[in-house]
Amino acid sequence: MQLIKSTVALAALLSGAEAVNLLLYLGSSANNCNGSLFVCRNIGPSTCCDDPNQRSHRSAAIENVPNDRNTEIRTYASGGCTGLKEVITAPRGASRFCRPFSSVPVTGAGWNYFGTKRELVDDVPCTSSQRPDAIRFEDGSEISIGDLDDEQYQTVASLANNDGTQSEITELITS
Repeated sequence: MQLIKSTVALAALLSGAEAVNLLLYLGSSANNCNGSLFVCRNIGPSTCCDDPNQRSHRSAAIENVPNDRNTEIRTYASGGCTGLKEVITAPRGASRFCRPFSSVPVTGAGWNYFGTKRELVDDVPCTSSQRPDAIRFEDGSEISIGDLDDEQYQTVASLANNDGTQSEITELITS
């Protein structure tokens, strides 16, 4: 998993693309871009941040939006990164841009660049996906979940998405 993340980040760097963080908010307070969240760190264009448990998230965000290119965030609602829900233009250079969803939550998010003269495309598929590799808590601290095996990840993700506390999640990971 670490090799895949390193390869994606290197490919993005070599192609001149910048990597961003994609965020999927967790728990009951997530519909206002508040609370704890999953983080897909340093994710390249056309890569999906996909919770393999296909949980629904009430908000999605992008961090570190490039200053020099038009950037869009794509949200999906049919499990993982299928069923395009919305394409949102992110402000250039935004440190963080979040979109809450009150009705149909999202199950994944991706991003890409677009030109100033673009055709509207219903769905541009992600070329790869990455499961979240960290949980960020309300106080801004993060704990890595990238090295967890699938069973550990599912247990931690379930607790996090059901309003598990920072101490409960940290204890579960470190035990």
